[in-house]
Amino acid sequence: MVVDSAVTIEFLQRITVAQCPVQRKRFRLKSGSSERNPSLDRLVNEVTYRAGNICALTQQVNRVKGDLSFDEVLQVAQARKDHAGLMPAEWLRLASLMYGAWARAYKQDDLYLLPLAAIPGPGMFMSTSQAVQLLLTRHFSKGGNASAATGLWLGLTRQSDCKDDLFLEFRVLLAAALSEERYPEDVWQRDAVFGTFARWYLACRDAVDAQVEVALHRHHERLADPAAELDWPAISRYQH
Repeated sequence: MVVDSAVTIEFLQRITVAQCPVQRKRFRLKSGSSERNPSLDRLVNEVTYRAGNICALTQQVNRVKGDLSFDEVLQVAQARKDHAGLMPAEWLRLASLMYGAWARAYKQDDLYLLPLAAIPGPGMFMSTSQAVQLLLTRHFSKGGNASAATGLWLGLTRQSDCKDDLFLEFRVLLAAALSEERYPEDVWQRDAVFGTFARWYLACRDAVDAQVEVALHRHHERLADPAAELDWPAISRYQH
């Protein structure tokens, strides 16, 4: 095992949350091997155990993922069938968590448009399109400033020469779905919500991404996390 120097005990404590982000089962610390014990998994197997590439998952998920690549996990998720003991929603959550690290490792930028099926935890990367979905989730969840957010996103819609209805139709579906889901990220697994989001986002992507990337840059500057700023070595001979 090659472990990056940035992966300290304090870092591991920060990224290990109460439950597995894939199965949504609370971790249980038991001696020996237990399916619900937390275990550290490399999101991209070709990259070392380093900040941004590790996530605490149950031993069961870690074992099922094994040596599967992001493309292989995504293929299983898109089949929408139970596989190897995990449900379709769990496979999509796993793919969603892997996406940011995969894009970072292979210098693929934001190649796919994936539902934000799982919100990346501390010390993990996400793509710009995932960040857009996270912001929308926060803006239109209970307690968010929906009025101000609507003005922001409508402004970007108009900047893209798109009609207001393209965003407003999506906003209505998103807000209604968020009021019904226990886990807000589950709204992105609804075909109607994600479909209307995709139509709006792809039409307005340049303006939306530019706005969000500025906000992300400012956020990273405030964090001043040297581990997140280190450049990953490019992985060669990757065939897409």
